[in-house]
Amino acid sequence: MARLPRRSGSVAATTAADAKTLAIIEDLETPEKVTEVLRILGTDLSRKQGRRFARDLKLSYYYGGQEVACRETKRGLEVVVSGWGNEVPTTLDRMGVEESKGIAVVFPEPFDAWVREMLPPSPTGRRR
Repeated sequence: MARLPRRSGSVAATTAADAKTLAIIEDLETPEKVTEVLRILGTDLSRKQGRRFARDLKLSYYYGGQEVACRETKRGLEVVVSGWGNEVPTTLDRMGVEESKGIAVVFPEPFDAWVREMLPPSPTGRRR
């Protein structure tokens, strides 16, 4: 059975029948850490760029370090399956051609690693 995303542990669908939407990234709660990064780095972005940046940060926050099969929909970025090892390819192999139409597989960087790399140290000298 498909599960809601967590920051750790696999959230892969277990069968092709389970390969329904795990999440629409835009519908997930925006964590405080993501909001902080957006406040610091998103000030010069257009509205469209800001929404895309927020979506990418949330994808990294919830699924960073995992293989993620997703596709664009009218509602937003749909995560179909995620996990490690053979979980994603196995599930995608079981899906029909029509069912898997438009799916791309991505490997979002873990959020905390991205933050350490991109944000300047805090005033206390510690990275955020």
